[in-house]
Parts: sequence; C-alpha cells; structure tokens
Amino acid sequence: MTVDTAEPAPAHNDSVQSASLAERAHASNTTFILALFVTLTGKPCAKLVPVEAVEMLENDGVGFAGYAAGGMGQVPKDPDLIAIPDPSSFTPIPFVQPGLAIVHCDPHVDGEPWPYAPRLILKETLRRAADLGLSVDVGAEIEYFLVRRGSSSRKPSAEQPIWG
Repeated sequence: MTVDTAEPAPAHNDSVQSASLAERAHASNTTFILALFVTLTGKPCAKLVPVEAVEMLENDGVGFAGYAAGGMGQVPKDPDLIAIPDPSSFTPIPFVQPGLAIVHCDPHVDGEPWPYAPRLILKETLRRAADLGLSVDVGAEIEYFLVRRGSSSRKPSAEQPIWG
C-alpha cells in the first residue's frame, strides 16, 4: 500500500470526504464512537463517546491519564493526554455492535502533538521521506486462525486449524 503524504487519509465514503465528525456520525446512524489511540507498545486506549457529545469530541478531544495508559513516555506528574480525533479515520463498525463507530485520535499534551504517539511518529516519518522525494510503502501483517466451536463445549475445536 502506498501512502500519499500530501493529503490526509481518504474518507471511507467519498460523499462525506470533507464532512465533520458529527456529520459522519449522524449520516451513519452512529450512537457511540470509540475514540482510540495506540501506545508505543501497541496497546489500544479508547473511550466510548455518545453521539450526543460528538461536537465536544471533535472540538476538544477526550482526555486520558497518559501515565496510566502506559507506553507513552509519561511519568505520573505529567499532564493528561488529549486525544484529538482524525475525522477521515471515522469508520462505522456495526458488525461489532450496531450503531458503533471508531475514530483514530492523535494524542496531544498542552496543545502540542505528543512525540511518542505511533500515528504521529508515522506522520513525521512520512513527511520527512516526502521531503527527501521518497514514497513509503506500508503494510500490515494480519495473523489469524479459524476453528470450529465444539457442539458439547464452549471451547473451540482445532482438529484441522486454518491459519494465515
């Protein structure tokens, strides 16, 4: 996958590419949004925000105790992380729960992007590569295995597991 560093990530629905987070949420009948960021150790940190508070989320972000989140380069006395949503990452996930959506956020501290946030590290790396005239190919390694649930047990049966 080639990442274009000049433009933000494309919206999932071209008709709402420039839409606000609130417009996207209302258009998709979202009732709750998971505002999410990931720590340096890969741990997802999220807060469930009711759609009634989507404008507050979009304008002010949502606070997290950075030290408690772990893996973000903070000590207990440091100020909270404020997760600022990226509306272009808004994705309904009704297969998890009807009315649920997710939005990826960029952590900020004292109004500045937090330098130990993986998304911000990636954005800076992409910017620096672009400044050098380079493009970056990014990929994800997805691992999984499929099993069948046993009829007499709640435990899955892995007689012939399939993994990838």
